[in-house]
Order: sequence, then structure tokens, then C-alpha cells
Amino acid sequence: MSNETPEKIRGAIASEGMKYPVSRVGDAALGAFAVRYVPTAFLIDRSGELTWTGLPRSITDEQLDELLQ
Repeated sequence: MSNETPEKIRGAIASEGMKYPVSRVGDAALGAFAVRYVPTAFLIDRSGELTWTGLPRSITDEQLDELLQ
């Protein structure tokens, strides 16, 4: 989730190798989700529960695998 320009978002996707959806939102949405830094990632499990939030690069593959089980 980011409020940055599309060009900056595309650059971050490429440089960070993001392989997941990235949403461009306005400042109101950032406030509603209590986003403190950009980009912020959210992991929502199959039941719709928020299980993790943070910087996309801060979650390890092992953590991700564990949270997705």
C-alpha cells in the first residue's frame, strides 16, 4: 500500500522484486489503516484475519510460510 506516484511505485516493485499486488491509495486510506510508513504490507489469511503488517522486506520467507499455514 503506497500513496506515492505510480512511477515511484513501479520503481520500488522492480528494485525490491515484489511479486505481490501493490495498491496505490490516498492519504485517507493510509490513515484508516494506521499506516506509518510507505510501503506497508498486510498479510490477510484465508479467513480474512489480518495476521501481519509491516515493511514488505522485513518478513522472511520462513515467517511468510508459517503465517500462511
